Amino acid sequence: MQLLRYYGPLPYYFLYLLEKVLGSPLAALHGFILFWTLWGGLSWLAFRRRLGTLPAILGGVVYILLPDLVRVTFSEGNLPRVMAAGLTPLLFLLTLALLKTGGTRAERMGFALLFALITLTHAMMAAIFAAALGLFGLVCWILGLCSRAHFLCLIIWTILGITAAAAWLLPSLTGG
Repeated sequence: MQLLRYYGPLPYYFLYLLEKVLGSPLAALHGFILFWTLWGGLSWLAFRRRLGTLPAILGGVVYILLPDLVRVTFSEGNLPRVMAAGLTPLLFLLTLALLKTGGTRAERMGFALLFALITLTHAMMAAIFAAALGLFGLVCWILGLCSRAHFLCLIIWTILGITAAAAWLLPSLTGG
C-alpha cells in the first residue's frame, strides 16, 4: 500500500519533526495528538468577537470532546484526520469572514492557505469541507445572509486553496 497516495504528507512531516524534538516515536504520537487537539480547541477563542468569551470557551471544550474526534483519534488512529480537525475551526471562522464582507486580503489568503494545508493533510476531508462550506455559502446566499459576490469569493478561494496543493494532489490521484 502506498500510504502517501491517500494521506497527504504534512502530518508525517510534522510527526517526524516531533520525533526529532521529543526523541521517541511514542512521544511524537502523544505530542501530535495533544498539539492538534489543543490547537482546534483553542482556535475557538478566535470566535470571541462573534460569540462572547464564555460561549467561545465552551465551544472549544465541546469541540475537543466531540465523540467523532475522540473516536477518530483513539479508535481509528487516523492522524491526518486529527490534524485536519485541528485546522477546521479557523477555516470556518475565515469562511464566515468571506461570506460576511468578502474578507480582507489576509483573510482570503489565510483561507486559501488553510485549505491547502488541509488538502495536504487529508484530501478526502478537504473535499468534504469544500462541499460542506460550498453548501453553507449557498444557503447563506439563498437566505440573503450574504451577497452573491461574497458567495463566489468563497468558491474561488476554495478552488485556489485546493489548487495550491496540486503539486501533491494530482500525482496522488493518478497513482504516481
